[in-house]
Amino acid sequence: MRIGFDCAKLVKGTSKSIGIYNITKSVVVRLAGQLPGEHQLVVIGNDSNREDFAVDGVEFHSVDLNIESTKALLLWETVKVNSYIKKLKLDEIVFPRGFTSLFCPVKDVIIIHDLIPFYYDKHFPGVLNRVQNAYVMMRMKSSIKSADKIITISEYSKNDILKIVPKAEKKVSVILHGYEPHNGGLEKIKNVPENYFYGITSRLPHKNAVGLIKAYMLYHEMTDEPYDLVIAGISELSAVEDKLGEPIPEAIKKCIHCNKFMDDKKFYSLFAHAKGFVFLSLIEGFGLPPLEAMELGVPVVCSNAASLPEVVKDAGLLVNPEDAREAAEAMKHITENPELARELIRKGYDNLKNFNWEERVERYIEVLTSK
Repeated sequence: MRIGFDCAKLVKGTSKSIGIYNITKSVVVRLAGQLPGEHQLVVIGNDSNREDFAVDGVEFHSVDLNIESTKALLLWETVKVNSYIKKLKLDEIVFPRGFTSLFCPVKDVIIIHDLIPFYYDKHFPGVLNRVQNAYVMMRMKSSIKSADKIITISEYSKNDILKIVPKAEKKVSVILHGYEPHNGGLEKIKNVPENYFYGITSRLPHKNAVGLIKAYMLYHEMTDEPYDLVIAGISELSAVEDKLGEPIPEAIKKCIHCNKFMDDKKFYSLFAHAKGFVFLSLIEGFGLPPLEAMELGVPVVCSNAASLPEVVKDAGLLVNPEDAREAAEAMKHITENPELARELIRKGYDNLKNFNWEERVERYIEVLTSK
């Protein structure tokens, strides 16, 4: 059986595709080493991702595709990929971005990471480009209906899929992500506070930067010796402050340190030396950052929304992301209770054992090779 992966549109480190790129790479590399010999693994890629996907055990084919052209991308994902499927004599094709082609000529498998476009359409209409978001929702819904198999990354996302297409239940398989380690050589960065919480957010409303700042403001007021807050994902407080409904006191502003663009070394070094991690996202298809915190020995305060309880379990303090006081109190507990912080770190290490990539890839093999 010749199993293909359509990675032609995947470019390393490109905006919203970063997570999909990294997860697809993890799956492909491990499938290449574990797929039984009677099956062949074929990747349709591009010159920029050849280094990551053209590994031993993979038959790699590069496509000349203009990633900067919306028209070229649409033509590829709807029609042109079919010619390569036929040319390479594939028996099955996997679409990691969640959209199958029109009239796919072989068995097709879509991987759905989240249904955030539908969430924005309901909760934040107009924030995303309406035409583009409508197209994405239409393509995703039609792909769910027509695909032979669907892999999704949490029970939460599966339930969201079934709200859209109830009849898809029998073809949906849940395979939680595995975890890639990041704990090597992470020396402390100079000119950062001695004690700080690390928060990951962005200007996208579902990442809840406003909730994070509100929680920190309350925490700062209720704690005698508050930790600072180091933020990854926004470059300045002004955009958030406009939406807070109140000014941030200068004494608190001095304790908040924003970072928009960082290389991996700085990102994970800041992560590793934090006294706590705060993640108040409103929706995640999976939610990898809490696992990263656990691996780095950092106690977690995490949103109890969407898929995050499946990932965090009892290894973090789960809070309502829209209740700033509840999040602030959790931060206070970590600051003032060293024993609690140590217990969360221990539980975090234990929880990581549930996200072993080898076990995940066994499930991928089972789903991909089933009739």
